[in-house]
Amino acid sequence: MWALARLRPPSPDIAQENRFLKDALAKLLEEKLAELARQDAAERLAELIEARQMAGSGPWRVPQSVVQETDNLILAASAVLQRPGLKLHEALKLSEVGTPITAPGATGDIELALQNVEWRREINLSWLEFSRWGIQQIILISRLHYIKNPWIQRAINVSAQYIFGRGVEVMSEDDTANEVLKEFFEANRRVLGQAGLSELQKRLGYDGQIFFAFFPDEANAGTTTVRTIDATEIFEIITDPDDTDQPQFYHRKWTASSFNLQTGETVRKADQEAYYPALSYEGNIPDSIGGKPVMKTTRVLHFKGGTGVSKWHFDCPKAYAALDWAKAGRRWLEACASVRQALSQIAMTLTTKGGQQALEGAKQQLQTTVGPTSNLWDQNPPAVTGSTFASGPGTTLAAFNTKGAGGDPSDVGEYRSMVAAVFEIPPTFLGDLETANLATATTLDRPTELAMLEKQERWREVLLTIATYVLRVSMGAASGKLREADKGKLRIVECARRRLANGRWVYESKKPKQQKDLELKVIFPAIREGDMPANVKAIAEAMTLDNKGGQIVGIDEKTGVGLLYEQLGVENAGDILEDQYPDGEYDPDRTKEPLPAPIPTAPPIDPGGKPQLPGGKDPSPPLATSPPQKTKEAALRLISALSKLKKPA
Repeated sequence: MWALARLRPPSPDIAQENRFLKDALAKLLEEKLAELARQDAAERLAELIEARQMAGSGPWRVPQSVVQETDNLILAASAVLQRPGLKLHEALKLSEVGTPITAPGATGDIELALQNVEWRREINLSWLEFSRWGIQQIILISRLHYIKNPWIQRAINVSAQYIFGRGVEVMSEDDTANEVLKEFFEANRRVLGQAGLSELQKRLGYDGQIFFAFFPDEANAGTTTVRTIDATEIFEIITDPDDTDQPQFYHRKWTASSFNLQTGETVRKADQEAYYPALSYEGNIPDSIGGKPVMKTTRVLHFKGGTGVSKWHFDCPKAYAALDWAKAGRRWLEACASVRQALSQIAMTLTTKGGQQALEGAKQQLQTTVGPTSNLWDQNPPAVTGSTFASGPGTTLAAFNTKGAGGDPSDVGEYRSMVAAVFEIPPTFLGDLETANLATATTLDRPTELAMLEKQERWREVLLTIATYVLRVSMGAASGKLREADKGKLRIVECARRRLANGRWVYESKKPKQQKDLELKVIFPAIREGDMPANVKAIAEAMTLDNKGGQIVGIDEKTGVGLLYEQLGVENAGDILEDQYPDGEYDPDRTKEPLPAPIPTAPPIDPGGKPQLPGGKDPSPPLATSPPQKTKEAALRLISALSKLKKPA
């Protein structure tokens, strides 16, 4: 027994083995997470490098001094990623990287900087705002994903299409003021035309703001030219010290370039800086600020249309909140495609009971002869279409089953829904056809409709501000049309509006004798047309109150016909309506000539018939006859109608 116990191996220590396995698994997990973090940081760095190439476009570009901090971050992050021994969360020393990070608000933590966490600045310890450097990087990355990510591009485009897809009209009831506005919008169609406004709305999606620059001719004709300044060129916004909501000046940095006609080369000039007074600033405008010139004759209007917090000077692009979800959805679809592509390399499964010898024979019959050391032509090509597989008992050839393997691409719906939620549109707009039906295809849900109406209201205020400035320039110029028409003393206001019962705002009609102001209107067409057959039927029922005789006993006939023309989209509907119902001949008063009684709805027919009394008599009561007075009135109406018919003859 003693010898047997000595020969028996000792029992393993289960607790010690579990501790070892646990430590090994934790170390493996830590290494895997570190590798995933490194891959994520590398992807972010690649995006930042790609976005860096988009720093400005056209003749004006962001100066090198502005994007130098971005270059510093790219170099520092590249040095970290190339050193496996240095973890991402470790703070870098200048001696280790060789490139200082001096951006305001950025720290030496490369991982946090790449994740846009520390791009903030602190003001009075009361509220935080992204630094100008951080906002610039977010804008560049948002532009990049607008170009390369289908969800971001679709969400931004569909919002612009709903807001400006049917155009907008800025007008005035005053003929002279309306002529000035028409000439202004026609001359600046590139910026404020229907296509230009749609592009500006898209810019709000990936830039978060628009800077309009106005160049007025205040000395002569009173005309105004409008252009836009790239959002990455505005470096700082100077506001009233006592009122941060009132901007005073905009600090711009840019690099201009000129084309040499003789050499055919584009020459880049030195970096330039200037200050621009705000459109609403009425204080003293100096000739220079800090030695930099002030463009006194050029006014700037800042339109913030992204996502921001109270008192922020710059809005964050709306696309910023959707970037992570859009990238996660893209990775999931790429993973599904990669697995499916890998599985597609195996098409058939061969099962045999012949053992290793049978497998070697099948291998020789099925394998290709093309290879690095073989001939160019395949001596054993695969079977052609319609071939026959012959085998002995125990051998089975079947298709390789990949059903349910590699992930389901439809699971990406949650990521798509998050992107749609950021832009306030239904997921069906981004391709979620599983939840689409006839109702979602022909209508627009109420939250989405209200979101688009809210964006239109923002644009209404901006367009009113622009139109008011244009008319004021025309009033003050020596040869301005409004000054020549002696309208320089009139106020410029928006036409009074009233809210309908359904919540829509409409402009009130202006009375001719009360023309004391120049009233402006900004009119957006309806966002959705609705179901045309249902709308036409509703208008007809409102006119006839659903009587079968067609008598107009509801809303006014002229009003109802005008609504039908408008619903059907008839051109020159107003002129046609006036010719059809002249003011001197058409009288909407229905009390002067009584209308014939509407034809009542026929009673329902009993399919089983009615029981009869003995003798075949109908048990139903006799029909009621009209009283003598009503019969007399009907006869008088008939005589009057006949006399009218005889007059033309």
